[in-house]
Amino acid sequence: MRQLKNYLSILSMLIVLSLLTLISCTPDTEKEDLICKVLVEISEGGIGVVSNNEVVSGEEVTLKAVPEETYRFVNWTVRGEEVSKENPYTTIITATTQFKPNFEKDNYALKVTAGEGGSVKSTSEGEILNGTEVTLTATPNEGYIFVNWTVEGKEVSTQNPYTTTITEDTKFKANFVTLHNVTITAGEGGTAKTSKTQVGHNGQVILTATPNEVYSFVNWTVNGVEVSTKNPYTATITTDTEFTANFINYYIATGVENGHEYVDLGLSVKWATCNVGATTPLGYGDYFAWGETTAKSSYTSSNYTYSSADAARVNWGGSWRMPTKAEQDELRNTNNCTWTWTTQNGVSGYKVTSKKNGNSIFLPAAGYRDRSSFSIVGIDGYYWSSSLNTNYSNYAYYFYFDSRSVDRGCSLYRYLGRSVRAVCE
Repeated sequence: MRQLKNYLSILSMLIVLSLLTLISCTPDTEKEDLICKVLVEISEGGIGVVSNNEVVSGEEVTLKAVPEETYRFVNWTVRGEEVSKENPYTTIITATTQFKPNFEKDNYALKVTAGEGGSVKSTSEGEILNGTEVTLTATPNEGYIFVNWTVEGKEVSTQNPYTTTITEDTKFKANFVTLHNVTITAGEGGTAKTSKTQVGHNGQVILTATPNEVYSFVNWTVNGVEVSTKNPYTATITTDTEFTANFINYYIATGVENGHEYVDLGLSVKWATCNVGATTPLGYGDYFAWGETTAKSSYTSSNYTYSSADAARVNWGGSWRMPTKAEQDELRNTNNCTWTWTTQNGVSGYKVTSKKNGNSIFLPAAGYRDRSSFSIVGIDGYYWSSSLNTNYSNYAYYFYFDSRSVDRGCSLYRYLGRSVRAVCE
């Protein structure tokens, strides 16, 4: 077979070289016929044999492909285009033509190996038929996790089990990495969770901290050492790791007056931890027309009583009262306090921190009430003082703020519903 192939190969090449310039059949001067050449190109994996290398135009020839061992015939092509999958193949010749028989390996070698940390199995291995579907299964050892399948170092799949079709010699490798445990704890003031409790070496987890009301997230620590202040935090794991989410309460009360907490900011009065009508620093509380002591469903000039009562004193008792204009100005003074716009658990407002002792209160941006509507809630804050304008007694002082500034106002519209933050001595 090998001698025949070599002989035909040399013969074919000689014929091709002698006919490179031919584009049609040549005439037979004696018979007035056109004589066509039939050429067969040598291919990897086998040879092709033609019944006649020279025929009259319009005659048939029969081509036969002979594959080598471990190869199989695929098709016949002319100038790269398939003309038949038959073998033998009989066709009519009308022009000088060069046919190419194409072959592919009938069997391929399949090998499956496992990297450190596990074992593998395959539904087939060794010499297998071309086009065979195989399923590979990787089993990690205790303390390891499967990563991927690679061929010559390149990833081909992360599926396990992995089903594929074999069309060439292939060496699959199952890769494993050490499995690490991820545990998470939360300090006082919140909760925390992780996207995964086990992950492979250099794998990633997402840590999320949720502070309780009036608390703020501070950082993530491992063995007491800060690793991030981001929340959520994507961490890369290289060993068993325990993360701790840490929180802080910036609004810790320093005392209680008649059942309501206050914070000593080192100023002339102590400020309540929450608005009148609220139970936490983040609550908006009730809205009061100036001089009135109860909340209403609608705030209009026609239902305003023009009272001069103190909403804080009436509702909370003890020594609680509404702050004066001067006391509000003292709080607003940036020499006394730092005002920081922030959002706590979805509630926007200002954290007001004393420069004298570091204590803080939170003033939510509760907006105001006009008629039955709530206006600019979460954007602005309006807080009544107990002071009337000495020149225009119908005007009452208040302070207001947004995310850009804190200022004082004096309003004729005393019927509007605004917040009250109480003070005590």
